[in-house]
Amino acid sequence: MDFKHPLRSAAALTLSAALLFCPAAQAEENRFTDVSETDWFYPYVMDLSEKKVINGYPDGTFQPQNTVTAGEALALIVTAAGNDSKTPTEDHWASGYASFAVTRGYISEEDVQDLNRPMTRLEIARLAAKALILSPSENPSPFADCDDGYVTILQEWGILSGNEIDGLFYFKPDDSIQRSEISAILYQMSITNVHPHEIKYGWGYVPILDSVPVNSYDPAAFYKQGDQMHYSDPNRPYMVGVDVSKFQGEIDWQAVKDSGIEFAILRIGGSYLQSGDIYDDVLFEENYQGARDVGLKVGVYFFSAAVNAEEANREADYVLGRLAGRPLDLPLVWDWEDLGNNSYRNTGLATEALVPAAHTFCGRVRDAGYQPMIYFNNLAGYRRYDLSQMLDYQFWYARYTDYPDFYYDFDMWQYTSKGRVPGIEGNVDMNIYFLDTY
Repeated sequence: MDFKHPLRSAAALTLSAALLFCPAAQAEENRFTDVSETDWFYPYVMDLSEKKVINGYPDGTFQPQNTVTAGEALALIVTAAGNDSKTPTEDHWASGYASFAVTRGYISEEDVQDLNRPMTRLEIARLAAKALILSPSENPSPFADCDDGYVTILQEWGILSGNEIDGLFYFKPDDSIQRSEISAILYQMSITNVHPHEIKYGWGYVPILDSVPVNSYDPAAFYKQGDQMHYSDPNRPYMVGVDVSKFQGEIDWQAVKDSGIEFAILRIGGSYLQSGDIYDDVLFEENYQGARDVGLKVGVYFFSAAVNAEEANREADYVLGRLAGRPLDLPLVWDWEDLGNNSYRNTGLATEALVPAAHTFCGRVRDAGYQPMIYFNNLAGYRRYDLSQMLDYQFWYARYTDYPDFYYDFDMWQYTSKGRVPGIEGNVDMNIYFLDTY
């Protein structure tokens, strides 16, 4: 099986080398004694080896002709398509990948009964196409020995091309696949963007919203000093801060400020996830006064379980009534979250209901003289909200990673829920807030 050159740039693979083929010592500079620069698979093996995606054997070999098992193929392809590592569900190390692939319809239950068997080229092609969310091509097959729409669509995207013999191309669908060949297909999957107008999220894709500004931050500019996140571009002013609720208990706000924290977003209250009833945060008054007394910038958030605009309006009544016109230095935030629990009333709320609710709350906030902001993670940002309808408000993005990889721009990033700050006992949410748009 031959493979064409890349078509487009895409995200790199992330699968740990510990899951691939066998645990082994890596040859120095990712070179293997049995892989030569003249081998057709050399650039693919070297690229993936440098990224620590694939590994070799303890004797320094790669053994490119070895056959790949079904378990290995499932783990590699599921991950190459952008899905996270899967915890084993049974005794076999690859059982988690197999269960995920079956659940998503990438492969049948019958075909994952023996994860140590060789997997055929046709199975590999179908698995790869389905994992990339590609529909089978309806065009004529370019191969003389295989008329399969999934194989054809991969060929059309340049992920595979087959072998030419006497002017005809052959796919050899029933043959097993070798380590060299799986390396090539993984490489092509990693650099070919088969959904150029969509964003990869979870196991699927969402359409790109052209009117929403794209993430403008440089991943390399983010760095930590202790638990505080900083940004090295002098043209992007920012502050570092925390968000707190009653769960942080009594706070020594002077110690918080002395540690370098510049702002605090305080929970004022919320609505219960199972009833929608509104509750107070019993430490809001104390936190508001304490943070302002030491000179910290202060904002407020309300944790919402609203399922319609009427409930969001009731939440706004509560917040504005409790604030009673008191000043805020930073935004007043509507923190609506889908926590994925079917017992919670707002789980899976449709965009058509969420967007009007957010507009209702944020509109009331703006009319009262405060700066509105919405809080979201990847799930809400990509699948619950239509952010193109939210551009009148600031965005507070939550994801606990080394740098924010959200496709769209945002104003504040909550980068951990396990920060440690002098003056606060236990863990606390920590944030970096960019000021150039405020």
